[in-house]
Order: sequence, then C-alpha cells, then structure tokens
Amino acid sequence: MNSKLAYLRHTAVGCVATMLLVGMSGCAKEPFPCAPVSGVVTLDGKPLGMARVIFSPKQVGESAIVGPTSFCLTDDQGHYELATTTGKPGAMVGSHTVYICGEVRDEENPDVILVKEYLPKRYYEGTELSYDVTSWGTSEANFELSSK
Repeated sequence: MNSKLAYLRHTAVGCVATMLLVGMSGCAKEPFPCAPVSGVVTLDGKPLGMARVIFSPKQVGESAIVGPTSFCLTDDQGHYELATTTGKPGAMVGSHTVYICGEVRDEENPDVILVKEYLPKRYYEGTELSYDVTSWGTSEANFELSSK
C-alpha cells in the first residue's frame, strides 16, 4: 500500500508541475503585444473612404527593433480596423506615428496609380498625426482631417 501511495503522490506532483508550466507559458510576455484599434477618418467633416491608414510604432530607447506596422483601408463611411503586417488584428501597444494616404494603386500592378494623392502632405508624410495604443485598445481612434 505504501508503494501505491508513493506512486499517487509522484503522479500528483507531476500533474501539478505540468499544469504550472503550461499556465506560465500562457503568461509569457509577447515581444510585441497588440490591442484592437479602429475608428473613423473624416476629411472636412465627411467620411473619407478608400484611404490607407498606417500606424508605425515609434522607436523606444536605442533598439532598432520597433515592432510590426499596422494598416488597413477605410470603408465608404471612413471606418477602419487595423491589422499588423504579421496578421494580428489591431496595433502594437505603444506610441505610433500615423500616416493617412489618399493615393490608390492598382493591386495587380502597384506602379500604376489609379487615384493621385489628394491629401495634404502633413497627413501622408507622418508629420502631424500620432496615436498612443493602450493595452485595452480602442474603437475610437478617430482622425478629423482638413483639406486646408
């Protein structure tokens, strides 16, 4: 009976150790944690459809590695939902430079411009817009652009 009790204790300890390891692996911090980000882009008070929205993480410290960029196109109502270049929904948690571009290129032949850039340079060159993504994300990352 003692050997059976020792076996059960050994098995129980093994199960607890395995559960702890599995649980801790789920808590491992991702190198680039992301959060859902969406919002609406307007130009002169009207929804801006078919615009590219790009969130580019800002450099923190001296590391050259900043994390994945996120991007998407706005729909006819100016609404957008970001996804990273690695396919995760949302954007990396942290500060971003935001670029909004009106230029449309042919998907099959990117050298062909279908719609020339019509937004002021300050929006598509990343000199005016920024956004801080929090760990809980947002559905209200709205941008009100002006053509003037």
